[in-house]
Amino acid sequence: MKQEIKPATGRLGVLVVGVGGAVATTMIVGTLASRKGLAKPIGSITQLATMRMENNEEKLIKDVVPLAGLNDIVFGGWDIFPDNAYEAAMYAEVLKEKDLNGVKDELEAIKPMPAAFDHNFAKRLNGTYIKNASTRWDMVEQLRQDIRDFKAANQCDRVVVLWAASTEIYVPLSDEHMSLAALEKAMKENNTEVISPSMCYAYAAIAEGAPFIVCGYAGHVGILQADECAHCRQGLQEWSDTDEDSAGADVQDPYAGCERMVLYQYFGQ
Repeated sequence: MKQEIKPATGRLGVLVVGVGGAVATTMIVGTLASRKGLAKPIGSITQLATMRMENNEEKLIKDVVPLAGLNDIVFGGWDIFPDNAYEAAMYAEVLKEKDLNGVKDELEAIKPMPAAFDHNFAKRLNGTYIKNASTRWDMVEQLRQDIRDFKAANQCDRVVVLWAASTEIYVPLSDEHMSLAALEKAMKENNTEVISPSMCYAYAAIAEGAPFIVCGYAGHVGILQADECAHCRQGLQEWSDTDEDSAGADVQDPYAGCERMVLYQYFGQ
């Protein structure tokens, strides 16, 4: 069945969980530098990759699929530290200062919102810029308001939420994850044993009509839809490791993509 795809008009807000991390700031710098003509978008599927048509003609994906232009993207997000994107990128030391200075003004304008964070789910991180939420439901409501405020302030037609934060500990499947009603009940009762902050981000995004995209196993990307929200049970991971955020977590699987390797967002952690 053919489905009509609407054109990608207007501004696209890209809200990143862990916007001050090494992964996020590198991606943002690349996007900003490309749209200013300071760098080529090497490795970008949307900008350089092609697809073969029925007549065997090769066309750029962006010329076939309605995608937002680089000039229409607005970055924002949440982080457990208050540094703007330029300060965070300098601290991460993935890119050199000369690579950052061309987009320094744009990076400095990207300031994180306080993150939804629970130290018990990422024990090696000690966030100082976090939300004060009385319950997991309150955490969700604050995140939903953040999305609405960002969308309005930046005049975005649509928003997408990306997870680029540190991997959380494993949360076993339980009754609270079996239905949306059970999940919401657990959030309202503040059952912190089974509801991780990442679940709150996913729920908030979907509730606001925004796709929630996570870096998946073996480098794949997963997009959560509304009917899958109740199954965000494992804190964005697929294996049972009770000490996920340990120093040896990066060797759990030989096929893990780079998204899995960068567990800590700041240099030296």
